[in-house]
Amino acid sequence: MVIAIIALLMSILMPTLQRVRRQAKAVACRASFRQWGPVLDMYASDDPQMLRERWWPEILVPETSNIAGITRRIAFCPATTTRHKGPLGHAEKATAWIATDAFSTWDLGSGSSYGALGSYGLNGWLGNEFPPYKDVEHKDWYWCAFESHGSNQIPVLMDCRMVEGGPDERDPPPEYEDKISASNYARYQMVRFCINRHDGGVNGLFMDWSVRKVGLKELWTLKWNRQFDTRGKWTKAGGVKPEDWPEWMRGFKDY
Repeated sequence: MVIAIIALLMSILMPTLQRVRRQAKAVACRASFRQWGPVLDMYASDDPQMLRERWWPEILVPETSNIAGITRRIAFCPATTTRHKGPLGHAEKATAWIATDAFSTWDLGSGSSYGALGSYGLNGWLGNEFPPYKDVEHKDWYWCAFESHGSNQIPVLMDCRMVEGGPDERDPPPEYEDKISASNYARYQMVRFCINRHDGGVNGLFMDWSVRKVGLKELWTLKWNRQFDTRGKWTKAGGVKPEDWPEWMRGFKDY
């Protein structure tokens, strides 16, 4: 009888304990973003194009060792517990690997000067034209200077499957929660940020250096680039219907 009562109590308490642990990790994650704010601000205040670097962790993460109280650990969300190399290509050829699920890290691999790992990604529309790509077609999309108007809606850094990503409002959501194809992660870069890491959302740092949780469907309402339509087809204002979303996202809050 005693054993049965203990088992019953455990079955009641475990979900609550797991929820508290998830919430604690989400809070610690936001604390990491708040530490990233001064680091990125230091590099970008005089020259916003400092943030254009594709492999930003190689440049910024080592420098954090010179800032009191900040270490390389702020490159990781506390909820990411596994180091996975993504299934997208061959290790000897790839320079950047996408995380295989919401709780894995990305890995810069052999292309990195010190094998940088992390679980946050930079908004790829910061700075002007990632060299050597010279994206002339979208030159008017980039944030070439820090904005004051609406800066609390302009993402700088977020929970991410990849080291960076440049979403488009037309990007569809991931069809499955933890599986994306190589073509989709390259072509539709919103899928890099649309991960269920914090109970239906991700954490993010914005251009006014504020930090908050963002609902997964809310990602399509943020001002990722200068031309991003925040009332696009994947928003309530744009006419999206509940059944338009993949099944795994239908229960999340609409925006």
